[in-house]
Amino acid sequence: MSRDTKKFAGAGQVLVLSILILLSFACFAVQAETEAYRTDLPPYQDDAGWELMLDRGGVQIYTRDWPGSSFVAIKAVQDIQASLSNIVANYADIDSFPEWVKDMDDAYPLSTFDDTRSRRVYMKMNLPWPLGDRDIVSGQSFEQETESKIVRIREWNEADAIPENEGIVRMPKLNNEFVLIPENEKLTRMIWQGHTEPGGYIPAFLVNWLIEDVFYASVINMKNRFESPEYFKTLDWVQDK
Repeated sequence: MSRDTKKFAGAGQVLVLSILILLSFACFAVQAETEAYRTDLPPYQDDAGWELMLDRGGVQIYTRDWPGSSFVAIKAVQDIQASLSNIVANYADIDSFPEWVKDMDDAYPLSTFDDTRSRRVYMKMNLPWPLGDRDIVSGQSFEQETESKIVRIREWNEADAIPENEGIVRMPKLNNEFVLIPENEKLTRMIWQGHTEPGGYIPAFLVNWLIEDVFYASVINMKNRFESPEYFKTLDWVQDK
C-alpha cells in the first residue's frame, strides 16, 4: 500500500469513527427527548441512583442519567475547613467567580438581593475549542434553616431575562442546589448537586472530560479558596451555631 493510500485509509477511518460517534450521540439524544424533562432535584441526602465517578483529594463526584436529557446530572460531596458564614459570603461574591471557577471568563449580579435573599446573576464560560463560549442567566436564592443551621443555595434558569449575546451559546437549562451542613463552627460538609443543559452541540464523549477537567477543578478551587485566610469573609445573617 502506497503512502498516499495509507493516508487516505487513515483519514477514512477517522471519518467513519466520527460519523459513528455523531450517530450514537444523536440516537441517545432522541431517546432522551422522548421522556419528560425532570425539573425537581432528588433529596440531597438520598444517594440512590447515583454512581461514583471520581473519588480524589477528599472529593467524591457522582453522576446519574437524567430524564429528558442526554447529559448526566452531577453531585459533588466534600468537607471544607471553614465556617458557614465564610463559605456563603464567598459564594455570594459573584464578581470573584472568575478567580476560582475554571474557564469562567465573567460573572456579575444582574439584580441585588431582595427581601427573600434572591437575585439574578450572569456568568460567561470561555470553553476551549470545539465547545465554544457559553453563558448562563441564573436566579439564586439563599436560605438558612433555623434549627439545623443548614444553608441551601438554589440556582435556576432565567435564560430569557436578557437578550442573547452574539457568538455565545445561552445555556437553556439549569437546576442546581448547593447545600452546606455545619459539622462544627470550623468544618462544613458541602453537597452540590444539579443538572445543566449546555446548549448547542457537545459530543457525548466529551461529557466525562468536562466533569473531570472543569467541574472537579472548580470544586477543588472552591475548597482552597474558602479555606484560605486571605479570602475570609462573613455575612451577618448567617448563623454559624
